[in-house]
Order: sequence, then C-alpha cells, then structure tokens
Amino acid sequence: MIDFSNVCEWRPQPKQELFLSSPARELLFGGARGGGKTDAGIIWVAKPAILQKYKRFRGLVLRETANSLADWMDRAQEIYRKTGAKLIKSPWPHFVWPWGAKIFMGHLRDYRSISNYLGREFQRILIEELTTIEDVNLYLKLLGSLRSTVKNLDARIASTTNPGGPGHYWVKKRFVDPAPPDTLFREAGSPLVRQFIPSLVTDNQILCDIDPAYVHYLDSLPEKLRRAWRDGDWSILEGSYFTEFARSTHVVSPFKIPDSWARYRAIDWGYYPDPCVCLWIAVSPVKTRLQEVVYRERHWTRTIPGDVAKDILFLSEFEDIHWTVADPSMWASKSGPSDAEKMLTEGLQLLKADNARVAGWTRLHEGFKLNDHKSNGKRYKIPELSVFNNCVKTIESVEIAQHDEKNNMDVASNRLDHWLDCLRYYKMGRAVKGVESIAANPLSLKAIRYRDNKVDLRGYY
Repeated sequence: MIDFSNVCEWRPQPKQELFLSSPARELLFGGARGGGKTDAGIIWVAKPAILQKYKRFRGLVLRETANSLADWMDRAQEIYRKTGAKLIKSPWPHFVWPWGAKIFMGHLRDYRSISNYLGREFQRILIEELTTIEDVNLYLKLLGSLRSTVKNLDARIASTTNPGGPGHYWVKKRFVDPAPPDTLFREAGSPLVRQFIPSLVTDNQILCDIDPAYVHYLDSLPEKLRRAWRDGDWSILEGSYFTEFARSTHVVSPFKIPDSWARYRAIDWGYYPDPCVCLWIAVSPVKTRLQEVVYRERHWTRTIPGDVAKDILFLSEFEDIHWTVADPSMWASKSGPSDAEKMLTEGLQLLKADNARVAGWTRLHEGFKLNDHKSNGKRYKIPELSVFNNCVKTIESVEIAQHDEKNNMDVASNRLDHWLDCLRYYKMGRAVKGVESIAANPLSLKAIRYRDNKVDLRGYY
C-alpha cells in the first residue's frame, strides 16, 4: 500500500489504491457519487511533488469553470499544507512547495482557454468531472501539453467523473466501452495505455461509516438517477431527449437498398468550425420491418457551397433522389447569390426545410417509437426510422441529445446537433403534403415560391 500518512495523514482505500498505483497514461476514476474521487485525485496529481519531491514537477488541475474548482481547492489546501505547500491565488492559482514543485489550476471551458496550457509542459494533468466537457477535441488538444523532460518522471493524465452530462457519450466511448473495468488496454496501433477504474459509494467505507444517510439518499433516487449515481451505470443517460432510441432496435447492418425504395437527402449548412452535413435516407414503398433508413452520411468543413454540391451529386450519381431539403439559413443573402443558389448553379436542387424545432423533434419521437408489426406469423416491435451502423455520427447525435435547460421541449445545443437537424428537416419534409410534386417540377411557380419562402407550402393544399 502507498502510505501517505507520514506526509499528509491520508491513507487510500482499496479502489483509491488501485487508482494511485495504475501505470496507465490515461486514467478515468469514479463513475458514481461518493466513491472517494476528490481525495484520490488530489493525492494522485501531487504524488511527484510530495513523495519524490521533484523540483521541476508541474501539475495542472482543470474543471469546466474556474469557480467550480473552489471546493476542490479548499480540500486540496487542507491536505497539501501538511506537506509544506502554499496556495498562491494570483495571477494564476497554484500550489508551490519549498523545493520548487508546482500545481496550477484552471478551467477548460472553450478553445480560448486551451491556449493557456498549450506549449507548456505538465507531467501530471487532472480533470475534475470530465463529462462536463462537451467537446472531446478540447481533451485531445490538452494531451499536447502532457509531456515530461524530467528524468524518471513519466507524463500521465487522470480524470474523475460521474455518468451523465454533455460529455457522457465520448467519455464512455473512450474509457468505458473498450474493455472491462479495471483493465489496462490500448487502442489498435497505439502504445499508450488507458484504464477505467470504477468506484462506488460502497467502496468508500469511510463515508459509509460517517454518513450512512448519504447511502440511503442515493438508494432513494428515481431509477435512472439511482442507476447512474448509486450504481455507476453508464448505459443510463439522465436527461436523454430520445429515450425511445436504442442501438439494439434502431441500428442495423448495411444492406443493398432495392431500386423500388424512394430516396431523399437532408442538408444542414456550416463552414467552420461547424460542419456542413448531408444525410441520405431510403424509404420502403410498403410496410416492412425496415421502413425508413439513414444509409449514408457525409460532412465537410472549410468547403464552399459549390464544392459541397459537387460532392453530394457525385455520391448520388446512380441514385434517383426524390428531393433534398436544406437548412433555411442557406437562402439568406445580403449581397450576391445565396448558398442555396450557389448549389443550384452546380445542379443541386434544394427545397427550404421547415425549421420548426419542437414540431420536428416530435416527428423524430414518432419515427423512433416502436410499433407492432406482423410478418410470417411473427410479431415484432419495430421503429419507423432506423440507421445503418456505419452512420456513426448520426447515431451519436441521437444518443447524446439532451433536454435544453431553458426549454425542456427543445434539444440542447451540442457538437453533433447538425446531424440531428438533418433528421429533423427530413421528417418535417415528409410530413408536409405536396413536397413530392414540387420536387418533381422544381421550376414550377409553386416550387419557386416555396424556395423563396414567399408562401407557406401547406397553404396550397
């Protein structure tokens, strides 16, 4: 056992001991409330300072916002001051030891904040509540500052967290899904080792003995919250918007789509950093076990409208596309042709999508709902809308969608909402009577008026 009692009067419990002794370069610790994550992180990031006393040691502790680190700093100061460290709050909060070791604290809220850490050397980085970080790219950029020029001191990064939050899906995908808990693993082709070490409230015997009421509180929570906070269940995403969606029922292996199936496209525009996204959807002419399926997805960044249009047409070269609905913002123009007109110049006909958000999400709820279906004497529960398993970002966009805190009926913005918007445009297009006839004659007066948004299409029917 690693014993810190002689330097800071602190001893690890078994799960904390496993975390502190892990050789992994990337670590995730926790997965439930009350598992002793905070103390373990405080000790882990300071080990080279308080045990080996490296003079050139530099550690970094981050959370989504600087204010949310206040409690961590209070507890860290309580432990570190017993080892001789002092807290200096200006200009950048950090602990410093008499022999020169330092641990800095900051936030990881956005791309501007990451510039504070790039180009610097940190041998230990600790991120508190990793799932509050929505964008995996912030985490990946941070790895660029994880390095060591100190002899016999390797560079490592560790994070603590609970299931849930805007970063739930990418954290689960990076740490939880690849291997069983407590197992060291590597990604294919990478020499770098990762490990996920779960810790439940029952692994924190000190808390259970001192405050048994907290355990009872966790046991009394609603089922989903209890499974996430008490049991550390990563399959439960509290606040998930599309609760009907599950990979087991909505994701299918690719197959050759019959020529008799109708095909559609939906586009959400972006240039940079937001991408332009296009989805292809096929629809069966009769009610089968697969009725609508997203069979292709593509996205572009830093690509002008004309080139996007050429790519879309090339990918659809041998397909009969009934119609393509697109982001209404593409028709905006202060001077010169709009983005929609630039695509039209390349031969890509577009219909302006209905941008009603809540109504669109309702259409998706209806599409994901499981309905009774009978085939060959057997009954099945099937959704109206499915997705090929190679459309990975479309699948992720549905899985990570959460309720907006200010409007519970809406979906909160996230890094993959462009794929979700395409699904919404498509379902709203299918819900509007008459779109098929307009797509069949895109040069008709009715179609021109619709594209110019001068009249409501539904007013004609």
